[in-house]
Amino acid sequence: MIGVVMRHCLDSGLHRKSNLPVLLDQQRKRLFWTVYMLERSVARTLGRPCCVTDREIDVELPANVSDEIEHEEELVAAIERASQFPYQITALSPAIHIVRVQRIESKIHRTLYRVDKPISAIQPHKVTRLRA
Repeated sequence: MIGVVMRHCLDSGLHRKSNLPVLLDQQRKRLFWTVYMLERSVARTLGRPCCVTDREIDVELPANVSDEIEHEEELVAAIERASQFPYQITALSPAIHIVRVQRIESKIHRTLYRVDKPISAIQPHKVTRLRA
């Protein structure tokens, strides 16, 4: 089921950058990255491929601001404040960090579990980089 939801996100272009109003843009980012987290988790658990590769995604993570902001002007001000204090903790902070970890996991999975090359063909420098 989550694969179907991810395909709807892809059909709607949620994985691509957009020039929409800030409030709508942030809502779309939150939706896409939430579906991304769920889809990646299910795919890894079941040993299935993901619907989209990270290379096809160019939308940024949502801003690390309160998810209760409902007005454009307030959101713009909150994003500006967040850029001045990048390490502030909000309700979105854990989700943002989970996505970052999942992107690293995706890179590891893509490198180690390729179907086009045996694991013995992995170049030593890539293994060193993954361990870092």
